[in-house]
Order: sequence, then structure tokens, then C-alpha cells
Amino acid sequence: MQQSFIIAILLLMLGLFFYHSNSSTPTPGATSVAEVSLPSFRVIDLMQPDKTFTQHDIVGHVALLNFWTSGCHACQIEQPILMKISQEYKIPIYSLNYGDGSQAAKRWLQKWGNPYVTTGLDTTGFVALQMGVYGTPETFLIDDQGVVRYRQVGALDLETWNTILLPLVRQYEIQ
Repeated sequence: MQQSFIIAILLLMLGLFFYHSNSSTPTPGATSVAEVSLPSFRVIDLMQPDKTFTQHDIVGHVALLNFWTSGCHACQIEQPILMKISQEYKIPIYSLNYGDGSQAAKRWLQKWGNPYVTTGLDTTGFVALQMGVYGTPETFLIDDQGVVRYRQVGALDLETWNTILLPLVRQYEIQ
């Protein structure tokens, strides 16, 4: 009886995690102004494995940092929006691939497009854990000093980009 209960609880938690990580809409109240500094990290650069990607690569300009994984349906939904932001608004977007191997991540970018300046491989999930990521996709707005100014949980859509993130990007670009 007790073992069945524990298994049922674990399956429920797994189901909730799967639902959240594949949801195309953010959880209500899950977006926020964070105002914490980027944590220190050093990961392998996906496209240049002999180089590393660190938090220092992001500092110095307003940018987005996107966490994604190849098995994430919501990441596929948001990818055209990230492509549009990168191409039309010239906002640098960095990413951390969460948990995939390099071949899977490269195949995914080849299929869905690559809007990223740099993609790091967070194969252990350590950086995601430091950032408080609990599902993909998640996108962070980082100011030029390396401070997280906004956190978007779930797939980024054009309405959120136009009404929330773009005005914040413009605000922090001026400062």
C-alpha cells in the first residue's frame, strides 16, 4: 500500500514536470522581475567545443538568455519568435542547451533555426539549477551589467515580446 502511494506521487510529479516543460504558455505568475546577478558559469560552446561560454560573454550589452532542450515542444513553438527577434531587432540572444548532447542540440538548431550568438552545453543542468530553471523554455532579460531584469517561464510569444520584453530591452539599452 505505502509503495503504491509513493509510486503514484512520483508519477504525478513526473506528469506535472512533463506538462510544464511542454506547455506553450507560461504558468500564470511565473514571469517576474528578478534583479539578481548572473551566476558564474563555464560551459562548452556548442559550435566551438574548444572554447567555453561564460557569464562574462553576456555582460556588456542588453541580451536575452534562453534555456532550451531538443525534446521540448514549447521550445519549437517559440523558436520562430526568437529568430524574428534576432533578425529584426538585432537583440543578442544567448542560449544554454539543457541536458542534450552536442549532436542532438546541433540537429535541433539545424532543423528549427539558430538565432543564438552562442549556445553553451549545460549537460549536467548545473547552470539551469543556479538560475532556478525548472522547465524549458525559460528566457531571461540580462542588462549590460549582468543583472537579470526579467524572467519568462514558458514559450515566449509575440504579445509578450511586444508588450513586456521589448519595452524593457529599450529601457535598459538607454541606461
